[in-house]
Parts: sequence; C-alpha cells; structure tokens
Amino acid sequence: MSFLTPDRVWGVSVAGRELTVNQRIIPDSARSPRKIAAHIPAGGRIKPGKLLGGDGRPRGVTIHNTCDIATPPGTNPAEQYSRATWPNANMRGVVVHFYIWRREIWQNLALDEQGWHAGDGITRRESKRPGERVGGNVDTIAIEVIGEHPESIQTAAMLSAWLLRENNLSPETDLYTHNFFMGLPERIVQGARKNCPLFILPEWEGFRQTVGRYCATLNPNTSGKLTKPPEKNTSSYRPISALPLKKRLEIVEERYSQLRWELAELADRWPVD
Repeated sequence: MSFLTPDRVWGVSVAGRELTVNQRIIPDSARSPRKIAAHIPAGGRIKPGKLLGGDGRPRGVTIHNTCDIATPPGTNPAEQYSRATWPNANMRGVVVHFYIWRREIWQNLALDEQGWHAGDGITRRESKRPGERVGGNVDTIAIEVIGEHPESIQTAAMLSAWLLRENNLSPETDLYTHNFFMGLPERIVQGARKNCPLFILPEWEGFRQTVGRYCATLNPNTSGKLTKPPEKNTSSYRPISALPLKKRLEIVEERYSQLRWELAELADRWPVD
C-alpha cells in the first residue's frame, strides 16, 4: 500500500501551540477515471478549478464531521481520506480544503480555490452578515473533522481561528456548519436526513466561542504570530458524556442513524489498494 507524502509542510502558531499542515494540493489536471458523482462524470475534474468567490477571497469557514476509521500502520485517517479523494477518486465528488484527525492536518485545496462539500452547488443564500449572501462551495474554506476526539475538535478550532484572522473574518459572522448550507439550524435536527458536523453541533456555540478566543490571540494577517499569551483552559468544548442523560440519548439515537448512512456510503467509496 502506497501512502501520500506531502509536497510541502507548513505551520502556524496559535495560542502558543504549533499546527503543522501536510499540503498535497490536488492538481488542476486531475480527472476522474469514472463517474463518481452527478457533477463529476468520467474524465471530469476532481475539483471545481475555480477561485473562491470568483476572486480567490474566502467569505467564511465551514465545519464538517465525518466518521473516524481504522488505518494501517504508518498512516492516519487524515492521510487516508486525502488519498481517497485523490488519486483514488473514491469520495463521490467530495473535495475539501482540510482533513483533521487529532493533531494531523492534510490540505487538499489551495486557500483561494473552491471545493465541493456543502451540497449547495454554486448557489448562495443570505449570510450571517446583514445584506450579504454566501455559498458553501463557492465562498468558504472547508474543514472536515474526522471523528469526535476532543483533540481533533481543538485542532479544528485553532485552524479555523487562523483562517478567519488571515482573511479578516469573524467567528460570529463567518464560521458556518454544513447544516447552515443545507437550510437547517446550526444544531441537531431530529429526523433530518443528515446533520453535520454531527459531533460538534451539540456544542456548536461552545466551539464557536473557543474559535473566538483563539482569534483574540491573533492579529489579522499575522500568519499566526501571537499578540498576547494564551489564556489557561481556553477550550469550552464539552464531550457528550458531560451532557444530561436525556440529551445524550437524543444525540446517540441521531448519531446511530447518521453513522449507518455514513457507513453505507463508505462501503461504496472506500479505496481498495
């Protein structure tokens, strides 16, 4: 089995902690060997090949969740999901900017290019900024958080803060869930076909506040340079085990339904090497 090696490794410092990103950008020439989605026929582009917002400027960051997976020795789920996207072309047309697993980060798209992740095509809807519109695919950077481990969620919060600050954006108005672009509230919606980010939605406000605190340690366009020491215990994310029993049961029932759907998809698309 051949694992990916990054073309470039880069990093930033957020609240005194280093984030290391393994960059393996999908080439513009990448074409699918077969039909993998309605928008990607055989010979079609693996990625959109367009600039975010038409000018390369992100208008937001969108958070996703996908299932954790077992991997062979020598690799991790972030690398394996990246490899499934390209060159294996086994992700049914989903293309995101970042996969995160624990402290592992893999980057598949440049920060100025569009992905396919929000299910909203090239449409836009009213954003959280009054009088403005935003599209998940066409305007936002996508972060796919693998599983529900607190370390993965914390890494996602740190990376989100850096991306928002670098683009003069705010966690109050420019941090989105996948649910938002499906026209759903940014919380678990009972009976919905899909809730995403499934593991973060129950504590979405806490996650957003954590991102905000990390943002406060950074100046816009600082590439991760600290402006003040990090506060102790900066995370407000609570594991599901800390929630009331009734709430935990609701989340488990929803998660069971969602995981069955995810596993069915994985059975169809997962790479076989």
